Amino acid sequence: MGGDDLGSDDEYLNVKLTDFSASIVESDDESGNNTGEETNINISKRSNTTSDSDRKSKKRKTATQLDLVNQEKPVNKGKLLLETGRDIVDKGTDVQAAFLWSCYVHFLRDKNDENLVSKKSIFDSASFILSQKTSTPIPPQISPLGIFLKNSISSFKQLKKWKTTKSPMVLIVCLSARRATVILKSLSSMNIRTAKLFSKHFDLNQQITMLRENKYGIGVGTPNRLLKLASSNNGKPALSLKHTELLILDSHEDNKRFTLCTLNDTAPDLMEFIRSAVEPEFHRKKNPIKLAFV
Repeated sequence: MGGDDLGSDDEYLNVKLTDFSASIVESDDESGNNTGEETNINISKRSNTTSDSDRKSKKRKTATQLDLVNQEKPVNKGKLLLETGRDIVDKGTDVQAAFLWSCYVHFLRDKNDENLVSKKSIFDSASFILSQKTSTPIPPQISPLGIFLKNSISSFKQLKKWKTTKSPMVLIVCLSARRATVILKSLSSMNIRTAKLFSKHFDLNQQITMLRENKYGIGVGTPNRLLKLASSNNGKPALSLKHTELLILDSHEDNKRFTLCTLNDTAPDLMEFIRSAVEPEFHRKKNPIKLAFV
């Protein structure tokens, strides 16, 4: 796993969804039977000349067809998550919370995790900030992401003069190192000190030293590298979210239309990072961390 410019070997089968709910966190092996109330099978009227044996044969055949139709196929949770993740930015906060919890359950599958065992979601819709489209003209020197940041954090002035080491005010998680460089370029006009937290051209030990000795308003990284930086190093992880105000999950799609939350190379590390580094910050008494899909 690395999430740095890696593709996926999974094949995508086009699945059309009309709705999404937290019900997909149930086991992949569970399947039910339709009541048959919505089954639309047209049985034509029999001719008066049809024999009794023919009518019985047709009835038996029709009953068999009904049984086959009423056998509901198990939901492929991976495909459902894949389809929903593609337009998650446009969904409401309740759906975003349900989607992220479903990804969390799907990719972790840890029997020692009390929340997973009890199926108790760690995500509250109130923790999400919507990335809303605006009709207001955006200055050419400022990217849409920059506008979103200005409207979503408590103080843009504080962001520019961030005074805390190891814990950026805003942390952006990307699908790959290549995508991270695109994000960095879009933020360059804001003149905010930004930490590059991905593996391309950057050594882990260098980043550890960098985070401990400098103050960054924004951090941009990939799941695997963020997980390593946040892992305990003699009880002193290089990356902490103790003072981080906003975690942004970039919803960019790769060439097979996988996203950060659905790609097998990134999703497990992302969910583990959320469990170990992000989830504890939901319970802060003052200014608990917020989440956003952009």
